[in-house]
Amino acid sequence: HTLSLFYTATKNWGKYLQTLRKAEAWVEKVNFEEASFLFQALIGEIYLDLGDALQEVQESEEALIGLEKVVAIYRKMGRLYELGKALNNIGTVYQSLHQWGNALASYEESLKVFEEYDTGQQELYEQSAFSLFEYTHVDFLKAQTHQNMGALYLTLRKFDLANDFLQKAHAGYTQFPETEELASIESNLGR
Repeated sequence: HTLSLFYTATKNWGKYLQTLRKAEAWVEKVNFEEASFLFQALIGEIYLDLGDALQEVQESEEALIGLEKVVAIYRKMGRLYELGKALNNIGTVYQSLHQWGNALASYEESLKVFEEYDTGQQELYEQSAFSLFEYTHVDFLKAQTHQNMGALYLTLRKFDLANDFLQKAHAGYTQFPETEELASIESNLGR
């Protein structure tokens, strides 16, 4: 799995996918119920990355299968941060398949999960080595979900709704001014 991250940096999607497939084959041999909490989280991360890789190479249907595994894993584990991220990713896959209703439902569920994270999970993550990253990054992921919803509404020519969600995304991204997403939002708001 760690090796696969090198291939994302080089944008070698074929090697990235090939390496993740090897990790998936290895994970398939593990009894999930008997695995440690950290190993269960790694399994979820492998499936999440696999879903992303499949989407990059235009294998959306297969990406959905992997991402649905991720959602089931993170629901079972109670990992709201990762669950919200996976639901947002599922929304982008549905959007690429022009399944607008499914995309919107996934984005809405993602936002609900992030709100639940904000109200309850932050205390749990304060005990974690990743607490600061996850706590600040959840705002980025919410902004990303708002951006995806805004783009979807632009596609559907529902400009008032698109503007509302793009404004929310813009407000969220201003915490991260170095991101390219902020420029993208400003471009979409200028339409």
